[in-house]
Amino acid sequence: MDVAEPLPSTVEALRVLLLRRNDELEERNAELEARDAEIAQLREYVRLLRHQRFGKKSEKVSPDQLSIFNEAEREVAEAISRAKERDEIQVPAHTRKKGGRRPLPESLPCIEVIHDLPEEEKVCARDGSRLVEIGREESEQLEIIPAKLRRVRHIRPKYGCPTCKRGVKVAKAPLQPIPKSIASPALLAHVATQKFVDGMPLYRQEVALKRIGVELPRSTRGCSATRLPSLQTCTVRAHPRTSTNRPASVKGTL
Repeated sequence: MDVAEPLPSTVEALRVLLLRRNDELEERNAELEARDAEIAQLREYVRLLRHQRFGKKSEKVSPDQLSIFNEAEREVAEAISRAKERDEIQVPAHTRKKGGRRPLPESLPCIEVIHDLPEEEKVCARDGSRLVEIGREESEQLEIIPAKLRRVRHIRPKYGCPTCKRGVKVAKAPLQPIPKSIASPALLAHVATQKFVDGMPLYRQEVALKRIGVELPRSTRGCSATRLPSLQTCTVRAHPRTSTNRPASVKGTL
């Protein structure tokens, strides 16, 4: 049976003991959170393995897809390592770990939302004096703006001679990556990025576009996504730094 540690006789020693116990409790909580994350990850891994073994052939999981758990394990290990390697500051008779949340990048645009007191509450409750601002409490959140679609209407005025009624002139149509396609260069870049970089299949992109109000059935799409690899080849030749070792493969239409 463990013998309880006697309490210190001085206030300073008691404060040091409480700080040490608090740090030990934080470390144990971090270990428990890491274990809970690992247990949840292993359960999901088992579920996918069962689905791969006993599910329908059309729904079986690719072995490459299971490699995502290796990435999760690395992230958990890195999080624990970062927690152990946090900066330390010295206090009298005690070493206390320095915490703090990593600030958001200053390069991101920022909007300010001021949550102010009503005018009737800006009065001192003791003497009725008008309160003045002496400081501010600030906190930041990261917000995402959902994707938006818009129509780009290209208008080319025609000009003709009012006298001879001949010689109609019109500006040349702007060059497009895929001629006669309803997909703009920005949309093609978005589709290619989600397909080749983010690994999102075309049918999922079709569902995502439908969710924000645009339905583009494959039978009525204006161009074939099988032409994206040729565009990618041209881009790689123009920008060698963006080249990859993976061959481009696209199935579907856009």
